[in-house]
Amino acid sequence: MARDILGPPWGRFLVGPIQFTLCFCVVVACILLGGKCMKIIYLLSNPNGSMKLYEFIVEFGLSLILCLAYSACAIAGSIYIGYSSKGPKKDYSIKGNTESRIFGAFNAMSIIATAYGNGIVPEIQATLAPPVKGKMFKGLCICYAVIIVTFFGAAISGYWAFGNQAEGLILTNFMDSNGK
Repeated sequence: MARDILGPPWGRFLVGPIQFTLCFCVVVACILLGGKCMKIIYLLSNPNGSMKLYEFIVEFGLSLILCLAYSACAIAGSIYIGYSSKGPKKDYSIKGNTESRIFGAFNAMSIIATAYGNGIVPEIQATLAPPVKGKMFKGLCICYAVIIVTFFGAAISGYWAFGNQAEGLILTNFMDSNGK
């Protein structure tokens, strides 16, 4: 696609490295965030624990099951807090003036486009022979379905449970003012 729009040299030497870097950075950021969340869970259950952050990052990077378990726990915890009286008072209003709301909307769109909108997999699929396209399309649909269920499930349940007071790291919402 980039070759057709920008010309032959641009697709290989400009767009390709940018897409690869973007995908690599998203994967690394997700692993770092997951490791930090695992450490928070560990410290909640064992406040005097001696494990270091890098150990959790390695564990999280080695297991997809832990990633899916994190999303399931965040969703289940958000639903529990949302239905219980332990949660904060919910306020769903949008904070800030018009300017900050507009920039916030553009920021949200850029995050979604960065996390989900890279074009490497569809471009690979477009170059495959016709018999493989059906299998590749099914695999792509399953991949995006897992992403939508896990990430959007945690985002929607977290916003429902905590309103506009939700923190960026969903597990910090489950701590009280004393850090417990």
